[in-house]
Amino acid sequence: TDPGRDPSARDIQTIVSLARERGLKVYLLASIKHKTSSAEFWNNAVSNPVAWKEWFDNIQDFYLSVGTLAKSVNADGLILGDEEISSIITESNNTEALRSSYPADAYAKWNDILVQTKNQFGGKTLLGIHYDDFQFFDVNLLEPVDGIYLLNLGRISDSIGSIQSYSDGVAKKLDDVLGPAL
Repeated sequence: TDPGRDPSARDIQTIVSLARERGLKVYLLASIKHKTSSAEFWNNAVSNPVAWKEWFDNIQDFYLSVGTLAKSVNADGLILGDEEISSIITESNNTEALRSSYPADAYAKWNDILVQTKNQFGGKTLLGIHYDDFQFFDVNLLEPVDGIYLLNLGRISDSIGSIQSYSDGVAKKLDDVLGPAL
């Protein structure tokens, strides 16, 4: 964490309590940050032969910590994954160094991380996947979680009158990609 920029456990507990006082449900989103740009991080990291092992170990530790935090503040749910994680899980990340070194056993590693984190938290656990990444997504990875949290649905419309066509497109994509798996 980055003191002064990242909330403490106490800060999160305060926010959760305020939300609960107002009758709201609270989900925590585990989102990663780099000290550099994502591309710079990955270009530097994958030059290290043990980078992927270290990265998966760190993600697992981070998610387990967030799961413990979510449990301790009585969160209603936990969302694992953000825009970057989505691009890594689905192998859609455009950083060449990352794509060329992605481990063959990554699916098993993700599955283990999701199972362990869900067990640690003990509550509703969602996987955050970016809308554009669904074309690359292995729906079997949904097995250890309770559902998906769809990230960044994109631009609503190019013009005032095209919102319905956008909504129809999103519905079709969800039906085509997720419908048969559920």
